[in-house]
Amino acid sequence: MTIATFTQGVNESLCEAWEQFNSLFRHCPTHGYDDGGQISTFLEWLKPQTKLMLDTLAKRKTMYKTLDEAKEIIKNMASNDYEVHHDRTPTLMQKRGVFE
Repeated sequence: MTIATFTQGVNESLCEAWEQFNSLFRHCPTHGYDDGGQISTFLEWLKPQTKLMLDTLAKRKTMYKTLDEAKEIIKNMASNDYEVHHDRTPTLMQKRGVFE
């Protein structure tokens, strides 16, 4: 996959898409994209429900935020998404006790 052909996979979480996207840039340091171009490309190829989630968090279109605000929103949401997908003690598997 190249930067220009990046898309969020059907079963790919936001944190996985963000990591994959950043990995593409790390592997191609002479990519020619400025920060704004990177964020625009990332947002353009996300699944509609992921875009909606980011826009809801941003309280308006993420694309209309400043570059720093948009990056911060994406990083925070990806971090939270990572924690949800990689929780070591899922709620359903926790041992239930008796209240004393």
